Amino acid sequence: MVIKDLNGKYLGEPMLKNNLNSFKKFMFIGIFIAGAVLFYSCKSEGEKWTVAKTGEGFEIQESKGIGWTCEKCGKSDYAQELPAECPNCKGKVVKVSTYVKTQATITTDDQKLIKKLAMTNPNAIVRSSAINKLTDKETIEEIAKKDTDVNVRLAALRKVTDQQLLLDVVMAESDWSVRNEAMSGLTDQKKLEEIARTAKDDLVRADAVKKITDQAVLRDLVTSGGDIFTRSAAIERITDQTVLADIAATSTDINICFDIINKLTDKNLLKDIARRNSDFVIRDSVKERLKTLETNK
Repeated sequence: MVIKDLNGKYLGEPMLKNNLNSFKKFMFIGIFIAGAVLFYSCKSEGEKWTVAKTGEGFEIQESKGIGWTCEKCGKSDYAQELPAECPNCKGKVVKVSTYVKTQATITTDDQKLIKKLAMTNPNAIVRSSAINKLTDKETIEEIAKKDTDVNVRLAALRKVTDQQLLLDVVMAESDWSVRNEAMSGLTDQKKLEEIARTAKDDLVRADAVKKITDQAVLRDLVTSGGDIFTRSAAIERITDQTVLADIAATSTDINICFDIINKLTDKNLLKDIARRNSDFVIRDSVKERLKTLETNK
Protein backbone atom coordinates (compact mmCIF):
# COMPACT_ATOMS: atom_id res chain seq x y z
CA MET A 1 0.00 0.00 0.00
CA VAL A 2 1.51 3.29 -1.13
CA ILE A 3 0.40 6.73 0.02
CA LYS A 4 0.47 9.49 -2.58
CA ASP A 5 -0.47 13.15 -2.67
CA LEU A 6 -3.08 14.67 -4.98
CA ASN A 7 -0.68 14.60 -7.95
CA GLY A 8 0.27 10.99 -7.48
CA LYS A 9 3.46 11.92 -5.67
CA TYR A 10 4.80 9.16 -3.46
CA LEU A 11 4.01 9.82 0.20
CA GLY A 12 5.47 6.73 1.75
CA GLU A 13 4.85 3.05 2.30
CA PRO A 14 3.45 1.82 5.64
CA MET A 15 5.85 -0.48 7.46
CA LEU A 16 3.77 -2.75 9.66
CA LYS A 17 5.12 -4.80 12.53
CA ASN A 18 3.70 -8.27 13.12
CA ASN A 19 3.59 -7.79 16.89
CA LEU A 20 1.21 -4.81 16.65
CA ASN A 21 -2.50 -5.17 17.10
CA SER A 22 -3.94 -5.33 13.55
CA PHE A 23 -6.98 -3.24 14.33
CA LYS A 24 -4.89 -0.39 15.75
CA LYS A 25 -2.50 -0.53 12.83
CA PHE A 26 -5.10 -0.36 10.13
CA MET A 27 -7.21 2.21 11.95
CA PHE A 28 -4.21 4.51 12.17
CA ILE A 29 -3.17 3.92 8.58
CA GLY A 30 -6.73 4.56 7.42
CA ILE A 31 -6.79 7.88 9.28
CA PHE A 32 -3.34 8.65 7.94
CA ILE A 33 -4.40 8.02 4.35
CA ALA A 34 -7.56 10.08 4.81
CA GLY A 35 -5.47 12.98 6.06
CA ALA A 36 -2.72 12.61 3.49
CA VAL A 37 -4.41 14.96 1.05
CA LEU A 38 -4.05 17.73 3.63
CA PHE A 39 -0.34 17.28 4.13
CA TYR A 40 0.63 19.24 1.06
CA SER A 41 -0.82 22.43 2.51
CA CYS A 42 -0.21 21.99 6.24
CA LYS A 43 2.78 23.74 7.72
CA SER A 44 3.39 23.24 11.43
CA GLU A 45 5.59 25.49 13.49
CA GLY A 46 9.13 24.15 13.82
CA GLU A 47 8.93 21.82 10.84
CA LYS A 48 11.98 21.47 8.63
CA TRP A 49 11.33 22.18 4.96
CA THR A 50 13.72 21.68 2.09
CA VAL A 51 13.44 22.93 -1.48
CA ALA A 52 12.63 19.97 -3.71
CA LYS A 53 12.13 21.78 -7.00
CA THR A 54 12.36 25.27 -8.42
CA GLY A 55 10.83 26.74 -11.55
CA GLU A 56 10.08 30.09 -13.08
CA GLY A 57 8.13 31.96 -10.43
CA PHE A 58 7.74 29.12 -7.95
CA GLU A 59 9.47 26.62 -5.72
CA ILE A 60 8.23 23.39 -4.14
CA GLN A 61 9.25 22.48 -0.60
CA GLU A 62 9.04 19.15 1.17
CA SER A 63 8.96 18.07 4.81
CA LYS A 64 9.48 14.39 5.58
CA GLY A 65 8.26 12.51 8.62
CA ILE A 66 6.88 9.29 10.04
CA GLY A 67 3.67 7.89 11.44
CA TRP A 68 4.01 6.00 14.71
CA THR A 69 1.90 4.08 17.20
CA CYS A 70 2.38 3.01 20.82
CA GLU A 71 2.47 -0.72 21.53
CA LYS A 72 1.14 -0.17 25.04
CA CYS A 73 -1.78 2.28 24.83
CA GLY A 74 -2.40 2.38 21.08
CA LYS A 75 -1.90 6.15 20.72
CA SER A 76 -1.02 7.07 17.13
CA ASP A 77 0.46 10.26 15.74
CA TYR A 78 2.93 11.58 13.21
CA ALA A 79 6.16 13.53 13.68
CA GLN A 80 9.35 14.35 11.85
CA GLU A 81 11.33 12.05 14.10
CA LEU A 82 10.36 8.93 16.03
CA PRO A 83 9.87 9.86 19.70
CA ALA A 84 11.90 7.96 22.29
CA GLU A 85 8.72 6.94 24.10
CA CYS A 86 4.98 7.48 24.02
CA PRO A 87 4.15 10.91 25.49
CA ASN A 88 0.88 9.45 26.75
CA CYS A 89 1.99 6.36 28.69
CA LYS A 90 5.79 6.21 28.27
CA GLY A 91 5.38 2.97 26.34
CA LYS A 92 7.41 1.80 23.34
CA VAL A 93 6.57 3.41 20.02
CA VAL A 94 7.12 1.90 16.58
CA LYS A 95 7.09 3.41 13.10
CA VAL A 96 4.18 2.30 10.91
CA SER A 97 4.45 4.66 7.95
CA THR A 98 6.37 7.47 6.32
CA TYR A 99 5.08 10.62 4.65
CA VAL A 100 6.18 13.63 2.69
CA LYS A 101 4.35 16.92 3.08
CA THR A 102 4.53 19.17 0.03
CA GLN A 103 3.84 22.87 -0.37
CA ALA A 104 4.50 25.45 -3.06
CA THR A 105 5.56 29.07 -2.79
CA ILE A 106 5.00 31.56 -5.58
CA THR A 107 8.16 33.63 -5.79
CA THR A 108 7.00 36.24 -8.31
CA ASP A 109 4.59 39.17 -8.28
CA ASP A 110 4.25 39.21 -12.06
CA GLN A 111 0.52 38.67 -12.63
CA LYS A 112 1.04 37.37 -16.18
CA LEU A 113 3.38 34.67 -14.91
CA ILE A 114 1.11 33.91 -11.94
CA LYS A 115 -1.83 33.51 -14.34
CA LYS A 116 0.22 31.09 -16.44
CA LEU A 117 1.18 29.07 -13.35
CA ALA A 118 -2.44 28.97 -12.16
CA MET A 119 -3.74 27.75 -15.50
CA THR A 120 -1.06 25.53 -16.97
CA ASN A 121 1.41 24.27 -14.35
CA PRO A 122 1.12 20.45 -14.21
CA ASN A 123 1.44 20.44 -10.42
CA ALA A 124 -1.90 21.08 -8.68
CA ILE A 125 -0.15 22.40 -5.58
CA VAL A 126 1.58 25.08 -7.64
CA ARG A 127 -1.68 25.97 -9.37
CA SER A 128 -3.46 26.34 -6.02
CA SER A 129 -0.72 28.55 -4.61
CA ALA A 130 -0.73 30.69 -7.75
CA ILE A 131 -4.48 31.23 -7.45
CA ASN A 132 -3.95 32.65 -3.97
CA LYS A 133 -1.85 35.44 -5.52
CA LEU A 134 -3.86 35.85 -8.71
CA THR A 135 -5.96 39.00 -9.09
CA ASP A 136 -7.55 38.34 -12.50
CA LYS A 137 -11.22 37.73 -11.65
CA GLU A 138 -12.15 36.17 -15.00
CA THR A 139 -9.26 33.71 -14.89
CA ILE A 140 -10.12 32.70 -11.32
CA GLU A 141 -13.73 32.06 -12.35
CA GLU A 142 -12.61 30.03 -15.37
CA ILE A 143 -10.38 27.86 -13.18
CA ALA A 144 -13.20 27.40 -10.67
CA LYS A 145 -15.35 25.95 -13.44
CA LYS A 146 -12.88 23.90 -15.43
CA ASP A 147 -9.77 22.78 -13.54
CA THR A 148 -9.60 19.00 -13.27
CA ASP A 149 -8.23 19.02 -9.71
CA VAL A 150 -10.71 19.41 -6.85
CA ASN A 151 -8.34 21.31 -4.57
CA VAL A 152 -7.44 23.77 -7.30
CA ARG A 153 -11.11 24.45 -7.92
CA LEU A 154 -11.63 24.91 -4.19
CA ALA A 155 -8.82 27.48 -4.05
CA ALA A 156 -10.45 29.36 -6.92
CA LEU A 157 -13.97 29.19 -5.48
CA ARG A 158 -12.77 30.79 -2.25
CA LYS A 159 -12.08 33.92 -4.30
CA VAL A 160 -15.26 33.86 -6.41
CA THR A 161 -18.01 36.36 -5.56
CA ASP A 162 -20.16 36.03 -8.70
CA GLN A 163 -23.44 34.70 -7.35
CA GLN A 164 -24.61 33.17 -10.63
CA LEU A 165 -21.39 31.20 -11.01
CA LEU A 166 -21.66 29.94 -7.44
CA LEU A 167 -25.28 28.94 -8.11
CA ASP A 168 -24.27 27.06 -11.26
CA VAL A 169 -21.58 25.15 -9.37
CA VAL A 170 -23.95 24.18 -6.56
CA MET A 171 -26.60 22.97 -9.00
CA ALA A 172 -24.28 21.00 -11.29
CA GLU A 173 -21.34 19.85 -9.16
CA SER A 174 -21.13 16.23 -8.01
CA ASP A 175 -18.17 16.64 -5.64
CA TRP A 176 -19.55 17.55 -2.21
CA SER A 177 -16.50 19.61 -1.12
CA VAL A 178 -16.66 21.80 -4.23
CA ARG A 179 -20.42 22.14 -3.88
CA ASN A 180 -20.13 23.13 -0.20
CA GLU A 181 -17.45 25.71 -0.96
CA ALA A 182 -19.67 27.30 -3.59
CA MET A 183 -22.64 27.24 -1.19
CA SER A 184 -20.59 28.99 1.49
CA GLY A 185 -20.06 31.94 -0.85
CA LEU A 186 -23.74 32.33 -1.77
CA THR A 187 -25.59 35.21 -0.13
CA ASP A 188 -28.19 36.12 -2.76
CA GLN A 189 -31.52 35.16 -1.20
CA LYS A 190 -33.29 34.60 -4.53
CA LYS A 191 -30.60 32.21 -5.70
CA LEU A 192 -30.65 30.37 -2.39
CA GLU A 193 -34.42 30.02 -2.74
CA GLU A 194 -33.96 28.67 -6.27
CA ILE A 195 -31.61 26.01 -4.95
CA ALA A 196 -33.97 25.17 -2.08
CA ARG A 197 -36.83 24.61 -4.51
CA THR A 198 -35.18 23.03 -7.53
CA ALA A 199 -31.87 21.32 -6.69
CA LYS A 200 -31.96 17.58 -7.38
CA ASP A 201 -30.19 16.60 -4.14
CA ASP A 202 -32.35 16.95 -1.02
CA LEU A 203 -29.33 17.67 1.19
CA VAL A 204 -28.27 20.47 -1.16
CA ARG A 205 -31.76 21.94 -0.89
CA ALA A 206 -31.56 21.73 2.91
CA ASP A 207 -28.16 23.45 2.95
CA ALA A 208 -29.58 26.33 0.94
CA VAL A 209 -32.54 26.66 3.31
CA LYS A 210 -30.11 27.07 6.22
CA LYS A 211 -28.98 30.37 4.66
CA ILE A 212 -32.43 31.77 3.84
CA THR A 213 -33.68 34.55 6.12
CA ASP A 214 -37.04 35.45 4.52
CA GLN A 215 -39.63 34.11 6.94
CA ALA A 216 -42.40 33.98 4.33
CA VAL A 217 -40.24 31.88 2.03
CA LEU A 218 -39.34 29.57 4.89
CA ARG A 219 -42.99 29.07 5.79
CA ASP A 220 -43.85 28.26 2.20
CA LEU A 221 -41.03 25.71 2.04
CA VAL A 222 -42.50 23.97 5.07
CA THR A 223 -46.10 23.93 3.86
CA SER A 224 -45.65 23.37 0.12
CA GLY A 225 -44.47 19.79 0.44
CA GLY A 226 -41.08 18.48 -0.51
CA ASP A 227 -38.61 16.29 1.32
CA ILE A 228 -38.26 16.06 5.07
CA PHE A 229 -34.71 17.49 5.10
CA THR A 230 -35.73 20.71 3.39
CA ARG A 231 -38.82 21.21 5.52
CA SER A 232 -37.00 20.44 8.77
CA ALA A 233 -34.26 22.92 7.85
CA ALA A 234 -36.94 25.54 7.15
CA ILE A 235 -38.58 24.92 10.53
CA GLU A 236 -35.25 25.49 12.25
CA ARG A 237 -34.92 28.86 10.48
CA ILE A 238 -38.40 30.15 11.37
CA THR A 239 -38.11 32.39 14.41
CA ASP A 240 -41.78 33.29 14.98
CA GLN A 241 -43.32 30.65 17.25
CA THR A 242 -46.82 31.79 16.30
CA VAL A 243 -46.10 30.92 12.67
CA LEU A 244 -44.76 27.53 13.67
CA ALA A 245 -47.75 26.80 15.85
CA ASP A 246 -50.14 27.74 13.06
CA ILE A 247 -48.39 25.34 10.70
CA ALA A 248 -48.56 22.48 13.20
CA ALA A 249 -52.19 23.17 14.04
CA THR A 250 -53.29 22.58 10.45
CA SER A 251 -50.71 20.12 9.16
CA THR A 252 -51.34 16.42 8.60
CA ASP A 253 -47.61 15.64 8.35
CA ILE A 254 -46.67 14.01 11.65
CA ASN A 255 -42.91 14.46 11.17
CA ILE A 256 -43.26 18.19 10.57
CA CYS A 257 -45.60 18.55 13.56
CA PHE A 258 -43.15 16.68 15.78
CA ASP A 259 -40.30 18.98 14.72
CA ILE A 260 -42.37 22.07 15.48
CA ILE A 261 -43.77 20.81 18.78
CA ASN A 262 -40.29 19.97 20.03
CA LYS A 263 -39.08 23.45 19.13
CA LEU A 264 -41.94 25.40 20.74
CA THR A 265 -41.63 26.69 24.29
CA ASP A 266 -44.86 28.72 24.49
CA LYS A 267 -47.36 26.57 26.40
CA ASN A 268 -50.39 28.47 25.12
CA LEU A 269 -49.34 27.89 21.52
CA LEU A 270 -48.82 24.21 22.23
CA LYS A 271 -52.29 23.95 23.75
CA ASP A 272 -53.70 25.70 20.68
CA ILE A 273 -52.13 23.02 18.45
CA ALA A 274 -53.79 20.30 20.53
CA ARG A 275 -57.17 22.05 20.22
CA ARG A 276 -56.99 22.62 16.48
CA ASN A 277 -55.26 19.48 15.23
CA SER A 278 -57.52 16.41 15.28
CA ASP A 279 -54.70 13.85 15.02
CA PHE A 280 -54.48 12.05 18.37
CA VAL A 281 -50.78 11.26 17.84
CA ILE A 282 -49.99 14.95 17.49
CA ARG A 283 -52.15 15.75 20.52
CA ASP A 284 -50.27 13.18 22.58
CA SER A 285 -46.99 14.69 21.41
CA VAL A 286 -48.16 18.10 22.66
CA LYS A 287 -49.00 16.61 26.05
CA GLU A 288 -45.53 15.09 26.32
CA ARG A 289 -43.92 18.36 25.32
CA LEU A 290 -45.91 20.25 27.97
CA LYS A 291 -44.83 17.73 30.62
CA THR A 292 -41.19 18.18 29.57
CA LEU A 293 -41.44 21.97 29.78
CA GLU A 294 -43.10 21.73 33.18
CA THR A 295 -40.38 19.40 34.47
CA ASN A 296 -37.51 21.52 33.15
CA LYS A 297 -38.77 24.92 34.28
